[in-house]
Amino acid sequence: MRAIAIVREALPVVRSGANKGNLATLLFNLAGYLAAVGDLDGAIAASRESIRSRPGGEPDHAHVAGAIEHVALVFALRGDIARAAILGAYADAAFGRHGFEREFTETTTHDRLSALLQDGIRPDEIARLTKEGAALTPEAAIALATEEAAAT
Repeated sequence: MRAIAIVREALPVVRSGANKGNLATLLFNLAGYLAAVGDLDGAIAASRESIRSRPGGEPDHAHVAGAIEHVALVFALRGDIARAAILGAYADAAFGRHGFEREFTETTTHDRLSALLQDGIRPDEIARLTKEGAALTPEAAIALATEEAAAT
């Protein structure tokens, strides 16, 4: 995919710059592209780097929510539906707090994640997990998204 190649070409330049916001945005978009083409390990790695690169180190940031939603999709694709539902609900709540509107990669991830959750969990369980995820602190959501055991 051409978008992946363009982002990978730009990463060294953006990494060497001082603007962490640009790096975080580039990485969470890369994570979405990689998830879309089935490179789940690459999507997890890009998401985690995006989370670590968050602007000002702020844990409650729209960039973090975007990266966490991509992680949630990977977990759902790998069969960890409960963790995916919790993280997806956290991302929804964070987007709402920030007034963040999903763009193409975020919309694609969100729609795909929603479909997987609806197919994999009973409605009452989705409601319970959604409530749990929406109540997470940013730090707890980051910890859940970046646990090494969860990526395997």
